[in-house]
Amino acid sequence: MLYQKLLDAHKRYRQFKTYPHIADQYWSSQLAEHNISPNYVEYDAKSGQLFYKPLGISLSKNKQDFLLVSKVCNKAGALKALADCKFYINEQQELIIEIDGVKLIIETGQDLDIAHEIFLLGVYNFLYNKLCVVIDIGMNTGFASLFFANRANVKAVYSYEPFKATYDQALRNFALNPNLAEKIKAFDYGVGARDEIIQVEYDYTVKASVGISGIDNQLKPFASKQTATADLILKPFTDVFKGITSDYPDIDIVAKIDCEGSEYEILDSLAATGQLGQIKIVMMEWHKKGPDALVKHLQDFGFIIFSRMPRSKNVGTLYAIKP
Repeated sequence: MLYQKLLDAHKRYRQFKTYPHIADQYWSSQLAEHNISPNYVEYDAKSGQLFYKPLGISLSKNKQDFLLVSKVCNKAGALKALADCKFYINEQQELIIEIDGVKLIIETGQDLDIAHEIFLLGVYNFLYNKLCVVIDIGMNTGFASLFFANRANVKAVYSYEPFKATYDQALRNFALNPNLAEKIKAFDYGVGARDEIIQVEYDYTVKASVGISGIDNQLKPFASKQTATADLILKPFTDVFKGITSDYPDIDIVAKIDCEGSEYEILDSLAATGQLGQIKIVMMEWHKKGPDALVKHLQDFGFIIFSRMPRSKNVGTLYAIKP
């Protein structure tokens, strides 16, 4: 007990020596934990906020402090430097980023990671000069749906997200972008092989990695203490797909599929009905079971396939184009 008290006292002393201008134990502890340069920050005693100079914004406790994590702040810096991304705090004290004219609410480090993947790395940056409709399976917080809706050749985006809290954040993102939201038809259920309701573990901090099997085991150590059980409504994608092709019978279909495990049964059912042949482009992330079964379905329907990380045991991506 005494030894631990001495360690804690030494830790506080080092924090004071490194951050003498930060008169707040919470912030000095956060800065020390993430090894943030004292030159990067200023403390406002009146508001209790920390001004983070690299992004030019004031951080609130337990709200935007995830930006101090090295992986997150590096990606934020890359978005700002390479994609001219703007960071600001709105009147509701929410962190907003604006990139390519699209505004996004960032509430977790994972939100920023997804924005980095989509808007900087271009994981869904398909180039196509014909009108098309995009199906977004695994809408999450709507970042990809907005990215697609921002394309002049995208006529409509059909988006599916079964987790209520995640779906609600997507609606808030759409409200920030009313001109793009007009193109998006968002549904608060998931798609699979059949009508069913299932219960899974859910945690908002890792919401993009929760699917029909619950929270990915690799991400459970990063989940918060607010893990709960969620009821998911799933509908057969073959029926959903019929409705979309009925609405847009003569326009090419692009499918983005990132649904943390449901991709296998979705492609199984599309292949069984022959509807897979009605899709022009597939951009898909696979999980756990490998790409082979998915690749076979796509090859059977004449797709040209690009397979990334085929030897991975956990996750990889497929890009497929039907000539």
